Amino acid sequence: MNLVINPNFIGFLDALRNKPEGQAICFYNESIDFLTVIMGDGALNDWDTMYIGTIILDGVDVIRKNFPENEDDFAGIKIWGGVRGFMSQTYYNLLGKRYEEFRLMHNARKNPFAVAEIVKLLLEDPRFPPKEIWRKLEGRVMRALKEQNPKVHIPLIPIK
Repeated sequence: MNLVINPNFIGFLDALRNKPEGQAICFYNESIDFLTVIMGDGALNDWDTMYIGTIILDGVDVIRKNFPENEDDFAGIKIWGGVRGFMSQTYYNLLGKRYEEFRLMHNARKNPFAVAEIVKLLLEDPRFPPKEIWRKLEGRVMRALKEQNPKVHIPLIPIK
């Protein structure tokens, strides 16, 4: 049995190891279309481990610290599968005939999206109803996204 490690995963581990204290990191894995956001609420070595916690929206999980120092176990969010298609379709719906020009410019310049904007757009879409737990976690998640304002480039795809 051969163990193959996706090079993107190695990039994610490098990003975690080099995460500046107090700063969020965003890691978009284009090959599987996942977005992982680790908030900057302390040095990574303060978090002995992290784990994927509760699903807060269809396609969005909370990442939690296993041993939080201050009892706040929120570490970030993971948006799994379909981020690129969702953002592309959302902007296509907003821009119509201007979408292709926007897409080409966005991709060429590697313009970033604020993660708070991505979550807001997901919440506004009736296909992604929030889970019951969202009411409890909304303030914490959105406060972190607004305060630290993590941004990431998601390449947009052509829509026909």
